[in-house]
Amino acid sequence: MRTRSRLLCSSILAAALFAFGGPALAAEPVPGDSCSGAGNYMVSGGPELSGAGHMMVCNGSVWKSIVDFDATANGTLPYALSLSGDLTTTQITANQNDYNPANLATASVLRLSSDASRNITSLAGGADGRIITVMNVGTNPIVLKNDDGATGTAANRFALTGDLTLAAKQSAMLMYDSTSFRWRQIANSIDSGGGSTSIDSLTDAVTDYTTDHNMRLGSNTAPVAGAINNVFVGEGAGAPRGPTPRIITPHLVTLL
Repeated sequence: MRTRSRLLCSSILAAALFAFGGPALAAEPVPGDSCSGAGNYMVSGGPELSGAGHMMVCNGSVWKSIVDFDATANGTLPYALSLSGDLTTTQITANQNDYNPANLATASVLRLSSDASRNITSLAGGADGRIITVMNVGTNPIVLKNDDGATGTAANRFALTGDLTLAAKQSAMLMYDSTSFRWRQIANSIDSGGGSTSIDSLTDAVTDYTTDHNMRLGSNTAPVAGAINNVFVGEGAGAPRGPTPRIITPHLVTLL
């Protein structure tokens, strides 16, 4: 009898809730809504926001979004992002295989220097999507060596278009590719690899000229006799055309 009474009461209560409706759900807060308690965090979202959501922090008066995301988990950072994990390492005094300085695990920026031109053949600490910026804060070149298939642990090597030389004040941004198990360059202040020669002074120009016998604009192909895009370094405008020009005391660059 008691069981039947309880069932009857439950049925009546359920019918009443269905007929008159339950309490309305409070609207989900969104960025810009008022809040109290500076530093409090919350995540809002769901059906009330059509699947969109926000991870927010209270700045003392209003909610500020840290990350916005949609129903498929695509995220947006609405404010500036700072990579604060700077790591200034001890000076590199030898070529490095599987380079793993102290505190690498928490670094987002490596500030490197060396006592001479030094190679880094591989870098530890790779994880899917990890991004590290490598800066040369010294005065000597630091070379990130393209994968040679032999040096360092395979999963720590670099997959570049060629050896990447970081001169003083130059930098490169790397991302770890966990599919190919390599560090890949995604941005830098210089080119890597390729078939061009950097000319830093007139002496370099003469040296490259005498070694290669020909310098061409926009091409690294073999010289062609009579080509109009040969660059000759010589005295006066009478430098000869063709693949084997002579070098005279350099005073003038003549485009023929």
